[in-house]
Amino acid sequence: MSTPSPAPVAPVPDDSPRVRPWTIWALIAIIAFGGVVGTQLLFKRIVPEVVSQSRRLPYLTRLEKDLEATNSDGQTVRLSQLDGKVFLIAYVYTTCPRGCAEIVDKMRVMQEKFAADPRFHLVSVSLNPAHDTPEQLARFREAHGLTASNWWFLTGDEEALRYYMTKQVDLRPVVDIPEKDRVSPEDLFDHDSRVALVDATSHVREYYDVTAPDPGINRLVMQKLEADIASVLAEIAAPAPSTTTAN
Repeated sequence: MSTPSPAPVAPVPDDSPRVRPWTIWALIAIIAFGGVVGTQLLFKRIVPEVVSQSRRLPYLTRLEKDLEATNSDGQTVRLSQLDGKVFLIAYVYTTCPRGCAEIVDKMRVMQEKFAADPRFHLVSVSLNPAHDTPEQLARFREAHGLTASNWWFLTGDEEALRYYMTKQVDLRPVVDIPEKDRVSPEDLFDHDSRVALVDATSHVREYYDVTAPDPGINRLVMQKLEADIASVLAEIAAPAPSTTTAN
């Protein structure tokens, strides 16, 4: 006797939702849109807030000692006279054939941008005081239109000036260039070409290589320098309002 064949099993209907191709693309579009919105939110709100909170410059070193020098008008000045002000300080000598001219030009840009702020000052310190007398510095300033009263060009005792710039401002020591390696008779010194930013409490906050050969990098350095000067000036507490009443 033969065994009957089992009845065929009817297929179970598939009630699970089907994913259509257009659904996948719609989902991708939504994610992409969300990514764009998220990115815009990140860069418009979150990033600026983080940057503003972390923008405060570090304190790198402090000018613990004072410097006495002679200005281009022949007057004796002290850096302590700038207490409470923000200033830039850098090496410059009037016959420099290398980067000094660019240092002066870049400092001039900042002088012009902050000329209206009496809390801002600039200081150029000569590397070659034997040549850079007050009279020579005055001629240099006049020839290059650098006559602003908030810009000191200093000369004096060579050893004292270099010691201060190295030990207090923390610039690299000056190296005399051997005669065989000079590009011209005036090419006397290999010196630090950075500009130092000093705040109102005599702290050096940052150094800037304003002679960077790449134009793009140079532009970024100048943008940072301008922003940092404004930031450090903003740290100065506003004067208390006067309580004096008129009679």
